Amino acid sequence: MVTAPIAKPISQMHLAPGSLVSIPDLSWEEFERLLEELGERRAARIAYRHPA
Repeated sequence: MVTAPIAKPISQMHLAPGSLVSIPDLSWEEFERLLEELGERRAARIAYRHPA
């Protein structure tokens, strides 16, 4: 069984407090675009972890 990726704007995601989302293989440029999409007034704490 092959799973197809889901394409949904990150700004449409609603998570419960304390939730954790990990996005593997995310480049710094993609992370910056994610921050732009969420905007300055986001309630979520966002962190980038450089791949080892």
